Amino acid sequence: MNDDGTEATLNNDSMKAVLDSYKELANTTNGLGAGSKEETGATWTAPFANGKIGVMPYPNTSLNDIFDAEKDGGFQVGVTPIAGTSGKTSTFLGGDAMGISKDSKHVAQAWNFLYWLMQSDTQKEVFADNGYTASNIQTLKTAYKDADPRIQTINSTIIDGNGQTPKSAAFNEAFNAAGSPWQLLVQNAVWGDGNLKSDNQAVTDVLSAQ
Repeated sequence: MNDDGTEATLNNDSMKAVLDSYKELANTTNGLGAGSKEETGATWTAPFANGKIGVMPYPNTSLNDIFDAEKDGGFQVGVTPIAGTSGKTSTFLGGDAMGISKDSKHVAQAWNFLYWLMQSDTQKEVFADNGYTASNIQTLKTAYKDADPRIQTINSTIIDGNGQTPKSAAFNEAFNAAGSPWQLLVQNAVWGDGNLKSDNQAVTDVLSAQ
């Protein structure tokens, strides 16, 4: 997206290369997980957790279950930063949102909770000590010295800052929601005869409507 979150910038050579690689996998026997074509995001981690997928962009919040299963004889898993088309790497942090209802009678308490949750000591206690990736950069730098090396790999990618955080009031509608224009863009490109220019415009239409 552009800096103010009102325009999609997905119509570029790098995005086309990524989508083409997924299209190649889709045309390969067992190249993509079963049900990927119809996936809405509700069960997207299931194929990897079943041990049948070789590589997958995967959420840190779900990795602890994989690590625990590994200790009990499950398949072994490694982690690596997401590779870009020009040799750089990145990862994603977040995706969930926390809000305060407009009708809430405890707004002050809610803000106090959010403030408490973002403090370094709290981030260590709630996230780091339980093997999850914190959102506080200072916590990532100091609270994981004894953590699983794979968690340290994830954290180092965030600390290195080789990515960006897209921001838009319409982000969920444009990207995360089932049936979003982003979902349709991917499905059209991987399993159809997608038109990246027009599908990118469909994302922009949602972003710019806010």
